Amino acid sequence: MLYRDWHACPVKTGPVSRKGEVAPTCRTPMKLFIVRHGQTESNRLKVYAGQSDEPLEDEGISQAHVVGQQLSAEKVSAVYASPLRRARQTAEIIVHYFHECVSLRPKARPVAGGPEGGDTGVSARKDLKVKTLDGLREMVFGPWEGLREDEIARRYPDQWQVWLSKPAELELPGRETLMALQRRAVRAIDTITDETKQDAIVVTHVALIRCVFLHYNGIELDRYKTIDVLNGSIFQLKVDHGQGRMEVFRSPTMP
Repeated sequence: MLYRDWHACPVKTGPVSRKGEVAPTCRTPMKLFIVRHGQTESNRLKVYAGQSDEPLEDEGISQAHVVGQQLSAEKVSAVYASPLRRARQTAEIIVHYFHECVSLRPKARPVAGGPEGGDTGVSARKDLKVKTLDGLREMVFGPWEGLREDEIARRYPDQWQVWLSKPAELELPGRETLMALQRRAVRAIDTITDETKQDAIVVTHVALIRCVFLHYNGIELDRYKTIDVLNGSIFQLKVDHGQGRMEVFRSPTMP
């Protein structure tokens, strides 16, 4: 699906004046801020974590605080997350930055210790809660889950080469295909836009973010490996009636 040109303002019918003139109104696209969770041990070791429920490392907690600061000025009505712990933990830290009456300065080096990432140094607004959505889970990697990249390359040399060169063509028993993942991801985005109708934050995983990016920008799935999604990256998806455009909003590599 090719994305819509958001430089052109979609127009819908407005109220009719006494002179019979229809006043056009500009329809603003809904914005989703799509965030990759903070760093985990598996990320650091280049392990395919998949459905594992591991927590953030200290570095990942710090990354989540940075994301919270970067998004704190946005007018969001909801925060969604994958039910996997690393995404929930990231989202719980981010949501604290939307309290209107507290300092947004985190501790110099937050350390895990609380129920979801330790003392964040701020309080959450009562009406903004993290809602988990199963469709936002990471890709199911099947027999590759829990293995490092070098281990996969050694045990599955042929499949690994397909994954590097033509990832959309890889089929492996027990492993989700990119096409199946993309369909699941787009259904999850549709669910969020249908439920909220307003801007929202979505905390999820690298494979899902890549598939959503490719879908909304009309790029083939075999370009999957060309999309850089670092831990703590923020993408912005502007969507209206199933059409949209997605771009990098903030990356840890940006100044």
